[in-house]
Amino acid sequence: IFTLAYDVRGEIVTLYAGTEPARLFKSSDLGDHWEELAGVTAVAGREKWNFPPPPHIAHVKHVVADPRTPATLYVCVEQGALLKSEDGGTTFRELLFEDAACILNKDVHRIVFNPTNADEIYVDGGDGIFRSHDAGATWERVADTKLRVAYPDQLFFDPDVADTLFVVGGGSPPGIWRQTGNANPAIIRSQDYGRSWHQLSKGMPDSFAGNFEAASMLQWPGGYGFMIGTSDGEVYASFDKGESWSEIANDISPLSKSNHF
Repeated sequence: IFTLAYDVRGEIVTLYAGTEPARLFKSSDLGDHWEELAGVTAVAGREKWNFPPPPHIAHVKHVVADPRTPATLYVCVEQGALLKSEDGGTTFRELLFEDAACILNKDVHRIVFNPTNADEIYVDGGDGIFRSHDAGATWERVADTKLRVAYPDQLFFDPDVADTLFVVGGGSPPGIWRQTGNANPAIIRSQDYGRSWHQLSKGMPDSFAGNFEAASMLQWPGGYGFMIGTSDGEVYASFDKGESWSEIANDISPLSKSNHF
C-alpha cells in the first residue's frame, strides 16, 4: 500500500488505498472492507507505466476527489499517467498534461485544487509544476526543473488566500542526491499563483542529505503551519505559516522508497 487518502462528505467517509503495482481500492466502512476500482487497471497504455529504479514497478502516489462531487476522482501514477474518473472510479481516462520539454514518463506526484475555484488544479512531478484552468482539459507549465524545488512533491494552497501556494521537495532529481550527498530540499511559497517563488528556510540547516519526503499542513482557528519529514529521519515544524522552523525529531529510522534514502 503506497498511499492512503480520505474523502469526507457530511457523515460519509470514504477511504482510498493506492498500491504498487498501480491499483486502487475503496472502503466505505473505515477500512473493514475494501473493493477494487478496476478502472485503473483498464486504462489504455498501462503497459508503459514504470518506476525507474528496480524492480521498475509503477505505483499510485496520490488520490483525491473533486471537492464538489465525490464521483470525480483524480489519480497520480508514478510514473506513467494522470488519471480522471467521473463515475466514482468505474472508468478512468488519462489527462495529458505534459509539454514538449518534458523528458520523464509522465512523472506525476500530486494534485491540488484552488480552494476558490475547483476547476483550477495544479499538478507537480519530476518535470515541474503544471496548471489547468478547466479541470484538466488543457494545461500550462508554470515551473520547470530550474525552480529551487527541482523535484517538487507536496503541494498546498493557503486555506485563506487563494493566490498563495506552497511546494515541498528536492532541490535536484533523486539520481543526483547520492553523488553530491545533499538532496538540497526546500519549501517554497508563491503569492501570485505560481509566477514567482520564495524559499522559506529560517531555522533550517543549509543542506540535508535526505530529501523532504513527507509534509503535512496543520490548521487551527486563525492560523496554520507545517510538519516536514526527511527520508533520513528528521522532522521539522513551523507554526507560523512556514516563516520559521524548528527541529522536533532527528532519531527516527530512515523511511523512504527505492533509492531515495
